[in-house]
Amino acid sequence: MDYSARLLRSFPVSTGTLCVEFELLTPGFSFRAGQASLFSFPPEFPLADKSRIFSLCSAPSELPTVSIATRLTSGSLFKEALAKSRPGQMFLIGE
Repeated sequence: MDYSARLLRSFPVSTGTLCVEFELLTPGFSFRAGQASLFSFPPEFPLADKSRIFSLCSAPSELPTVSIATRLTSGSLFKEALAKSRPGQMFLIGE
């Protein structure tokens, strides 16, 4: 199942590493510490490769906020688009 989420904020945690926080808008999402989920831009987003799997770095007790951290040195178009996204950008998160 996919859950709607909105980008809350992103910020650097070290050189070349970005933390991204999302607010889940669809109820029912649950996870265990260390779990990974599929993060996707919406279908209408102008990017060919719209999805990536990331480990969640937030605690389950922080729901409805979920966070990921990622290195930006890979040259990934998805990660570049994620880094440029503004608060309010919609995403889908797969359980």
